[in-house]
Amino acid sequence: MKKLGFRRRAAVWISGSFAINRGSLPANGFTLIELLVTITVIALLAALLLPALASSKQQAYKTKCIGNLRQLGIALQIYAADEDFFPLATSGNGFGSWQLALLPLVSSNSFYCPQQVRAQPSFLQLTGAAGPEVPPHYGYNMLGAAWSAIALPSLGLGGDYTSAGTNFSYSPVPQRRVLAPAEMIALGDSGGYIDPPLVKSADPSLLLYISLPYAIPSINRPAVGNWHDGGANMFFCDGHSEYAKQPAWVAATDSVRRRWNNDHQPHPEYWGGQ
Repeated sequence: MKKLGFRRRAAVWISGSFAINRGSLPANGFTLIELLVTITVIALLAALLLPALASSKQQAYKTKCIGNLRQLGIALQIYAADEDFFPLATSGNGFGSWQLALLPLVSSNSFYCPQQVRAQPSFLQLTGAAGPEVPPHYGYNMLGAAWSAIALPSLGLGGDYTSAGTNFSYSPVPQRRVLAPAEMIALGDSGGYIDPPLVKSADPSLLLYISLPYAIPSINRPAVGNWHDGGANMFFCDGHSEYAKQPAWVAATDSVRRRWNNDHQPHPEYWGGQ
C-alpha cells in the first residue's frame, strides 16, 4: 500500500475527527413539546410570584401609612400637652384648622396615606385635582360616634359646638375629657371630608377631613378608609396604632362606638342619623 504524505494524512485525520464530533452534537433548537413545557413553567412561576409581589407592595404602603400616622400622632400629643386641649377641627370661619394647628410640628406629606385611591368626582370638581387617583388625606375624630355636632359637649376631639341664631362657634376639648386614651381613636385613614358649600375651588389640603363611624351622604363614602386590603389604620390618643377591616371600625355596636367617644360611652342616642 502506498504511504500517504504528511499533509494528506493530516487532512484525512482532521476530516474524520470533524465528522465524529459533528455526529456527537445534539440537534439545534427546541422541539415544540419542550417549548410548550418551558412556557407553561414560566407562566406557573409568574402566577405564583405576582400575588406575592403585589402583597409585598400593599404591605409596604400599610407600613408607610402607620409611620405617617405616628408622626401625626406625635404632633397631636405635643400640641395637646402644650395647650392642654386638642386642636379644633374647625374654627367656624375656616376649614381644616386641625391640620393648620399641626403643620408647624410635622411635614405636610405626613397628612396623606401613600396608597393611591380613585377620587370621587365631587372631590375632583371641588378641588381641581388632576385625578383620577389621589393620595387620601387622614381624617380627625371630630364628632366621635355622633351623627352631627348636636352632642354638647363634643364626644370627639374637634371641639364643642354652640350656636345662637346664625352665629356659631367652637371651643376646644380639654385633654382631661378623654377618659380612656388607649381606647380613644384620634385620627386615621379616611375618605371623609366636609365640603365647604361657599367655596368654589378649594385647596385639597385644607378641606375639613374627618373620621367617624358613618358614611357622609354628600360624598357617598364611609368616613373610614378601606384601601389597605379592605381596612384602615387608626391612631389612638395614647400613641399606639391599630389596623382593622373597615366594617370593624364602623359597626353599630356599643363596643365599637365607645372607641370613638371621649367619655368611653356608646351614646346610642346620637346614632339616629345613620
